[in-house]
Amino acid sequence: MKAVGFIGAGALAARRAAGVQHGRRKGPGKSRLDQYRVEIVALLKNGSSKNFVAKSYGVSEPTLYNWISKNQSDATPRIEKVTA
Repeated sequence: MKAVGFIGAGALAARRAAGVQHGRRKGPGKSRLDQYRVEIVALLKNGSSKNFVAKSYGVSEPTLYNWISKNQSDATPRIEKVTA
């Protein structure tokens, strides 16, 4: 019995010779947060908690932390000096 979705060795070689890419693509994938980059960075710089931002965009907190580290976003809150 043949397995479903099985491509024989000859067919695979033919597809490779035709330039068809196999397997996963290299490099970082797209995140659902990428389209909101400007808004997320602005929220974080204005002091919003990472938990609030993650819940607002429907992702977990670890996902937001990973996204920040992969995108090297400067998400540090803005601290303004108060002069007396």
